[in-house]
Parts: sequence; structure tokens; C-alpha cells
Amino acid sequence: MAKKSRGRARGYARMSSLRKKIKRLEPEARQGIKDAMTEVADEILAEAKSRVPVDTGTLKKKLTRQVSRDGMSAKVGVRTKAAKRKAYYGKFIELGTSKMPAQPFLTPAFEVVRPKAKVKLKKEIDATLTKVALGG
Repeated sequence: MAKKSRGRARGYARMSSLRKKIKRLEPEARQGIKDAMTEVADEILAEAKSRVPVDTGTLKKKLTRQVSRDGMSAKVGVRTKAAKRKAYYGKFIELGTSKMPAQPFLTPAFEVVRPKAKVKLKKEIDATLTKVALGG
């Protein structure tokens, strides 16, 4: 078990190093990566909306995605303060409570999209780094 966590830590360190290198690139060079990240976040959002339990529809309407300015990360869920006030119960549905079983929708959506997302993002990062290395 300990080896697994150390492997993850090394993997995270490698990703952190790659992330820093990509951030040093010109914004125009990073645009492809940001576009790919936006597509991935949209796919996760669509999958989550298809899985969310619907009673009034508020939670489904308030699910959104937000891609960071640098395009290196994205968040999917109930993101704004106003949305959180109306759909605060989303975390209770996703994780469950002592009186209600969990009905996960975000985690399964991420797990479904993850394999395609890894391929898409890797392909775009490779293309961007190749383009920069060749001076284009």
C-alpha cells in the first residue's frame, strides 16, 4: 500500500513539473491545451447532467464547468455562490448523509470520461510541445 502512495506522489511531482513548464509557454501556444481542457470539462458536465437525480431540476440547471485562465485545470459542479445557495444539497446527493444513501453523479461522470480525457489532453500537450520545439 505504501508503494502505491509513493508512486502517486512521484506521478504528481512529474505532473507538477510538466505543468510549470507548460505555464512558461506563450499563451498562444497553450491555447490548444486550454481548448482541449474545455472540451473535456464539457464532456464531464454533460455526463454529470445525464446522471444527476432530478426532483425539481434545480441541481441539474446549476451544474456548470469552469476552466482556469491558464487552461491547466477545470472544475465541474455547482460553482457560483448564487448557485450554491439554490443547489446546496448537491453534496448531500453525491456523498449521502446519515439518513440518505449516496446517489453519486459527478464521480461516475468523471470516471466515464477520464480515459478519453487522458488521451485527448496527452495528444494536445504532445502536439503543443512539438510545435514549440520546432519553433512554430
